[in-house]
Amino acid sequence: MGIFYGAFILSCFAAAIHDFLFYRIPNAIVFFLVALFLMKVIFFQSFSDIYFPLIVFLLSVSGGFALYAFKIIGAGDAKFLAATSMWASEVNLLGFLFVTSLAGGVLGFICMTQGTRLDALRGRVTSMLRGTLGEDIFNKTFAMNWLSPSSNDKATVSAQKVIPYGIAIFLGCLTLILL
Repeated sequence: MGIFYGAFILSCFAAAIHDFLFYRIPNAIVFFLVALFLMKVIFFQSFSDIYFPLIVFLLSVSGGFALYAFKIIGAGDAKFLAATSMWASEVNLLGFLFVTSLAGGVLGFICMTQGTRLDALRGRVTSMLRGTLGEDIFNKTFAMNWLSPSSNDKATVSAQKVIPYGIAIFLGCLTLILL
């Protein structure tokens, strides 16, 4: 069962990095997390163990999209939080939400006070990825319109002080696994 938790943490890390770099969390990662959870239940648990995580998932999706409708969080954050809440519901859902909220507050403070430095770091990392992977592979992998903001969107995102909350969700997941 350890391989499932390893894949869970690596997927959450990938979502956090992608959110930091592009202010997007790919749907493929969210779908993978849900499928991985379902496979874990099928292989290692009773099918009746799916009910509570499924209820948590549905409530998280509903609440997340209500927050998205009021522009409080992004849609990717809502989906990512719902998928990870399924996993947390088996261990410590309230602890996970508390750590995620706390990490989100600290992350928000850092983004508000160090936004220019973070934007510079984000630019250096994406430039390095472009150089390492080549322009073609980078664009096919990361820079499709549905995966990352266009250059006009980046200016809007920076002006709005958007917080890549996927990082906070990842920190909540990491705490969940480590404790």
